[in-house]
Amino acid sequence: MNTLFAKIFLWFWMTTITVVVVTAIATTQLNRALGGDPLRAYFQRTQSAYAQAAGSILDTQGLGALGVWLGELQGPGGAPGRLQLLDDVGRAVFGRPPAADIVASLATRGPGVAAPAMVEGVFFDPIYGPDGTRYWFVSDMRLTHPTKAHAGRVLRLSLGRAGIGWFRFCVALLVSGAVCYGLARYLTIPIRRLQAASAEIANGNFTIRIDDARRGDELGDLARDFDRMAEHLERLNASQQQLLRDVSHELRSPLARLQVAVGLARQRSGDAIGAELDRIEHEAQALEELIRQLLSLARIDAGAADLSHEDIPVDGLIDAIVQDANYEGIDGGKRVAVLGTSGAVVVGDRGVLKSALENVVRNALKHTPDDTVVDITVIRDPGGQWVEIVVRDYGPGVSESLIGELFKPFFRVDYARHRDHGGYGIGLAIADAAVRRHGGTIRANNHAEGGLCVEIRLPCH
Repeated sequence: MNTLFAKIFLWFWMTTITVVVVTAIATTQLNRALGGDPLRAYFQRTQSAYAQAAGSILDTQGLGALGVWLGELQGPGGAPGRLQLLDDVGRAVFGRPPAADIVASLATRGPGVAAPAMVEGVFFDPIYGPDGTRYWFVSDMRLTHPTKAHAGRVLRLSLGRAGIGWFRFCVALLVSGAVCYGLARYLTIPIRRLQAASAEIANGNFTIRIDDARRGDELGDLARDFDRMAEHLERLNASQQQLLRDVSHELRSPLARLQVAVGLARQRSGDAIGAELDRIEHEAQALEELIRQLLSLARIDAGAADLSHEDIPVDGLIDAIVQDANYEGIDGGKRVAVLGTSGAVVVGDRGVLKSALENVVRNALKHTPDDTVVDITVIRDPGGQWVEIVVRDYGPGVSESLIGELFKPFFRVDYARHRDHGGYGIGLAIADAAVRRHGGTIRANNHAEGGLCVEIRLPCH
């Protein structure tokens, strides 16, 4: 109910219903002020019809036949209200005497006044016998106990007092709902497209376009501006990736020559400058590793089309990484422990995913103290939709203000700059790019009991 579509739809619909109801009530009040009560009009029409029939029977068949006819009308399925035939002074010709106010209305007529005074809920119609004698055909609707047929009519007319009948109300409700639904969709569909396209941009897909040239309103202008922005970002990203690839490739050639020169120098000088040559060789290897990581990051960022798609058992992939990591952590007494198995299978590029997980595990090994364990917890959701891999070290953690920067290239927290930790701040950036390319998410947070947790969530096959 918090969606923009629901809000627009409900607001328009409730506004339309409110306008309809207010208009109906105002119309009803105006009709009442002008004497247009529909319920009274119905009873008046019914009374007039019965009075005409009674006059015809009286004129042609006499009082006896009229008395029989009135008796039938008062039976089951007959007329609403109480029907009576009174003489000119208010005495009942048939049956029980009339109500006192009816008698008074007839008895208090002034000289020359043909019609009795109005009594609310009572209708008077004069009828005449063959000899010209005047009688009053009276319908007292105050005592009405309508039959089902009349009850339905009375109910519909009562609803008409509110300005609208059930049928008209339902039709207005459905029509207004359909119109408001279409209007809400018309307004929110381009916004949803923009939202989906923005999510694609956030995931690194700069080729996405909305391409809504049909709309000429502000939302259409917004879509076109978004497409121009995405096109510009695509060009910038392509230029950046091309520059990164070119620089990395160009660095490899002089680096290879440098390593050859170091080997030749070691052969010619013997042990005289061995320490210096070892240092040069170490830095050359570090530079080669940096170039390898940069090329790996550039390859992953180049797009999902560069990735293979194969079924990868998560447990087997983690076991292979753990074996390598435990070998690397022997010197410091560090080791990696896997807590639980999932049986999950993901689809993607095995090499890229392995590189991502290795970078996260190696980062944890670097920063966990000696003689401690890096924990890997594997969790699969009950519905089998995703698998979560949590890597936790027992190091000092990261300042909360810097956690959001961990996955940016070349970012390193202060303690990671020490020579004993090494690294260039590329590993977690590679992990972030690889996980996103596989439709997953990666995030970091400080554990309540110390250390850093990196959580990787991937969709299952």
